[in-house]
Amino acid sequence: RILRQLLTESCVLGALGAAAGMWVSVLIGRLLLQAVDAPAFLEPRLDARVLSATVGLAALATIAFGLAPALHVVRPRRARPRSSNVFVGAQVTAACTLLVLSALLLRALDHVLHVPLGFDYTQQITIDPALDVNGFAPGAARAYWTALEDRLRTLPAVRTVALASLPPLGHRVTITRFTNGSVGFYHHVDPRYFDAMGIALVSGRGFGLSDRDAVVVSESFGRATWPGEPPLGKTHVEHTVIGVAANARTIFLNDPSATEVYLPMDDEHVTGAIMIVRVVGDPRAALPAITQAAHGVDARIAPTIERLAVRFENRLDEPRRVAAIVSMLGLTAVALAAVGLGGLVAFTVSQRNREIGIRIALGARPGQVVHAVLAQFRRPLVAGAIVGFGLAAFLSIVLRRELLGLSSFDPVSYAGAAIVFFIATATAALAPLRRALRVDPVTALRSE
Repeated sequence: RILRQLLTESCVLGALGAAAGMWVSVLIGRLLLQAVDAPAFLEPRLDARVLSATVGLAALATIAFGLAPALHVVRPRRARPRSSNVFVGAQVTAACTLLVLSALLLRALDHVLHVPLGFDYTQQITIDPALDVNGFAPGAARAYWTALEDRLRTLPAVRTVALASLPPLGHRVTITRFTNGSVGFYHHVDPRYFDAMGIALVSGRGFGLSDRDAVVVSESFGRATWPGEPPLGKTHVEHTVIGVAANARTIFLNDPSATEVYLPMDDEHVTGAIMIVRVVGDPRAALPAITQAAHGVDARIAPTIERLAVRFENRLDEPRRVAAIVSMLGLTAVALAAVGLGGLVAFTVSQRNREIGIRIALGARPGQVVHAVLAQFRRPLVAGAIVGFGLAAFLSIVLRRELLGLSSFDPVSYAGAAIVFFIATATAALAPLRRALRVDPVTALRSE
């Protein structure tokens, strides 16, 4: 009968918790999806599957968390259950893992926004007429680009224009494995490309109009191919290195090496090229005039015209959404861990009320009382934190593409996650610990 009564109480608590959790989860889910601008079809709805899952989880929670204490009550001779330590360790593991991942993702976004990328994206507008898709031959393509350039040069906001085979921050890329073992990209550009993109030339010079067998390499490519030697004058694929450009992550924001090789624009790539227009002043103000000029070159062509800053923001959209979701999950896990630990500390204080009273009567200092109460949680807290940090390190390697050039073992992220978790759990345990320090020895012994 006692067991039945205790399980009934657990069922009531489980049902109330499941109903509240279902309502709160739908509310938080909607707010989170709105915050990350998720598609409309992801809107959370309550249906039979959700209700079935909620009922199943409530039943499992009732059995898992209600049966063990009930058996402990009806069989008092059994050893003290250690399941609470396992649950504390599991909560700490989940909280630390999600906190570290969210810290890494947020740090990666801040890293991209504040660390120089090696090029400028604020003053550029790209024009992509897809001449290769529209059947343009190389000669017709060059005529198109010349006519478009003539029109653009009449606009006062246009500073310079350039052609490139790979759209900056675009999705049309071909990754190449070079002979030195590194991986990077071949760019076919015209002489004004470096000025248009704001990429500095570290040494040597850029292309001239008559250069055909010349090549410009990035600093990282030069170091990897000719370590300890100046790249100028060296030969790469029958091309002579005439210049070394600063590393510029124009393709992938999470490519810190930026191994690039720049070749002169040729007939093979001119049909698939895009035009980069660098403007003076606000690109948004210059966009209408540039759009009108581009559409007036050939009535058959409807070029795609876009500010490079928009592409940059689009590249950050997915990492921002991932960071927001993981951060929300991390804060939720920390809240659950803090509430769980606070409840266990409060339960421990209530169960050890007589012992605490005796310790205080014998002259125990506040620090000794706190240590006596928290000693049993030291192992699960330390073990959970170690496992959580290790799991976060493993998952960060899997999610390396989202870290945008940041190391998977960034010490600031790990330290920040540890500090947040410590503050949250310490705050949750503060109230029951203060209650333990206020135990009156006479009252505690009389109640026994």
